Order: sequence, then C-alpha cells, then structure tokens
Amino acid sequence: METSRDGGADWVAIAHDQAVSALCDSERRFRGIPEGALDGIVTTDDNGVILNFIAAAEAVFRVERRRASGGRIPDLIIPERLRAAHDAGMARLLRTEDSRIFNRRIEVTALRGKDEFPVELTVTSTWIASRAQFTGACPRSDAAEGGA
Repeated sequence: METSRDGGADWVAIAHDQAVSALCDSERRFRGIPEGALDGIVTTDDNGVILNFIAAAEAVFRVERRRASGGRIPDLIIPERLRAAHDAGMARLLRTEDSRIFNRRIEVTALRGKDEFPVELTVTSTWIASRAQFTGACPRSDAAEGGA
C-alpha cells in the first residue's frame, strides 16, 4: 500500500477541519441557549464593555443590540447617580476578586432610556485567558418592562 509523502499533512488538515467544524457547532449551541432565554442576559468584559446583549435584554432595557454591543454597561443601563458606586465595586472586585453580588438575586435600579426602574439581577463571572467576564440576568416580566 502506497501513501503520499504528505499523507501526514493531509491527516493534520482533515483533523484541523474537523476541530474547526466542532468548535463552530459548539459556538452555535452556546449562542443559541441565551438567545432562546426569556430573561434579559448581558455579558460584559472586565472593563464593562458589552460583549453579548440578547434579544430579551433589548425588551427589558429598550436598547437595541447594535447600540449596546461594544458600549459600556454603565453608560447604557446604570443610572448616572449609581455609576460611581458601580465603578468602585468593579474596581474592588478586580483588585480582590471578592464580590458582594455574585450568584444571588439582588434588586437594583436600572435605566430604560432616561427612566429608572427596579429590576432583579443575578450576576455570575467567568475567567477567560486571565480576564473576567460578567453575565447579568434580569427576569423579563411585565413589571420589569413597564407593562409593555
């Protein structure tokens, strides 16, 4: 049985293509889960830059995804009077890795346009390549949506 000189290279290329395909499938599954959620889910990096803003978050906060993506969470959904406290909490968290809010439900005040409203919030963290990402989930309800 004869094999080509680059038979090993062919195998590596096939394995690479299969790995890339599996990774793409995994990414589609990962993104599909929150997109089907009824809660407003927002993911930010450790600078507060919005990485993921799902459709239900658009309904809760009435901010279009294209406007939210790449924007800073304090500028879009945290009332101006609370931004300094948010920034101080983030700085403490990044310095100490100690959080007062992770993995529990809290009530906070958020923005919908220029209007403030109370919302329940649960925040989790994930560390990727030595950088934190934070995911907040807010129930989408008639109360949180102002009856809309």
